[in-house]
Amino acid sequence: MNILLEFTTHNYRTYHSAARRLKELFPESRFAGLVGFAPGGDHAYEFLKNQTDIQYEFLVLRHELTKQALGDEIDLDLLKSFEERLSHKSLWRLVSADRQWGFAYVHGAYTKKTRVTDYANRENILRTFSGLYKRLAKIFDDFSVDLFLPAMCIGSIDVYILEEICRERKIPYIAANTARVKDYFIFASDVTMMSPHIDQAYQQILHGERTVDLKPAQALYRELVGSLGANLHMDQQHPVHQMVRRETVSWPGMIFACARATAGAIRDWIRKAPLNRSDDLRGQSYRLSTLLDNIRLAAGMPYQKYRFMRPGIGERPEPGEKYIYYPLHVNPEYSTNFQGTLWMNQLYTIELLSKSVPHDWTVCVKEHPAMFIARVRPQAFYDKIKQFPNVRMVPVSMAGEELIKSAQMVAVVTGTTGWEAILHGKPVISFVDNYFDVMGLSVRFSNVRTFPLEIRDEIKRVSNISQQEREHRITCYLAALLEHSFIPTHPMQFCNEPGTPEQYEISGRDLADALIPYLQHIGYLQKIEDGPSVLSRK
Repeated sequence: MNILLEFTTHNYRTYHSAARRLKELFPESRFAGLVGFAPGGDHAYEFLKNQTDIQYEFLVLRHELTKQALGDEIDLDLLKSFEERLSHKSLWRLVSADRQWGFAYVHGAYTKKTRVTDYANRENILRTFSGLYKRLAKIFDDFSVDLFLPAMCIGSIDVYILEEICRERKIPYIAANTARVKDYFIFASDVTMMSPHIDQAYQQILHGERTVDLKPAQALYRELVGSLGANLHMDQQHPVHQMVRRETVSWPGMIFACARATAGAIRDWIRKAPLNRSDDLRGQSYRLSTLLDNIRLAAGMPYQKYRFMRPGIGERPEPGEKYIYYPLHVNPEYSTNFQGTLWMNQLYTIELLSKSVPHDWTVCVKEHPAMFIARVRPQAFYDKIKQFPNVRMVPVSMAGEELIKSAQMVAVVTGTTGWEAILHGKPVISFVDNYFDVMGLSVRFSNVRTFPLEIRDEIKRVSNISQQEREHRITCYLAALLEHSFIPTHPMQFCNEPGTPEQYEISGRDLADALIPYLQHIGYLQKIEDGPSVLSRK
């Protein structure tokens, strides 16, 4: 079996450990890697080159592939063919998801620019896209890839190219993903992180096509309903969620933090001067305006934290107030860029909600806690929200569970909040396909013109679903989830959070061990063990 892995600065130890475990299970396997690392992440590449556990056939640097592709001529025939295979028939939708090539589509956040950002005009985007496709396809064909393990939640256009290459060659696209239920993980089959095998199992269980013991699922349902806001999903365990409820930031503390961040940005600029003077695409243009942008980002983080974590910031809903709750997403992020591509501009989403809710409702918007450690929004973003007469920002320290319980409806692009609302029996309207759609306890937005009617219709529809029927659907879904999920030993490190080498080692073995039953379930393991090579299957 020929296995291609996608390594990053964050996952390289976990995926290398997975390769070691797969080598134990399939001794004749061959391994190779696509390697992407940011400046300062050379240690990941050096580790993979110098370790002696696995002899990788090759380790291709992704930024070098991009640099080569940027020098190509545009292959219009290839691009036309690629676009025709897309269900939505638009290459530019894919481009917009890329944080660098699609920089023009970033809304509501300051992001660090790279040299790619400066090159991101129409011609360079198209030549890079077609050039990358050719090079990545050649890698798959030359290595006769049987199994490809993409990295989790990468933010580049390569994600779509690799998905399409897998589809063409009948190689399953296998992305590990959180199940949004406690510490459970599942495998998704596409970029949008959908899992049709779980949907199929749900339908079979719901309609009695096969009998399963529902007691574990019923116990899990009771646990989830009884502990919402505490351990519904491992995100709630992240320190940032606790920080926004407990900490406050003083004015002197903020000034000191901004000064320290500014000094750090200047030191980083000096340290990376050789990279920025080179033609490495991971570098930044070596000019004063870029340094000032970096300082704005670095100093903006503690200032943003100070503004939102002061007592009295935000308005709590009044008792008895009718509202639709919309939780902001981090921008840019995989959930908005790749799963909710057409909804990256959240100001547009909030304005749409503002124009569509009943006259006696408001729209309550809450900032995502991760914005205080990951991104910076411009002040104009919040100022615009405040201009809508029926929209309010609620305190970031206010528990999401409290907002959900008192809401008439919850609106989401993606994320855990929609799932929480379903468990609370609330109507949910989402703007893209979500994993919880299969239960029929939410509705997908369909039309701007009829959106106000959709809100009202969904309220009525959900009110006609009995509590008994709701619990039965959720229990059947949880039974399907339990059947096709796994719990890593170290869930946070499995998601590439900081940890020890030992934790990453265990996480990799957990990944490989969970992968085998999934491959068996979809019937692919038997194909690659008994069938011809991938080249012959094409």
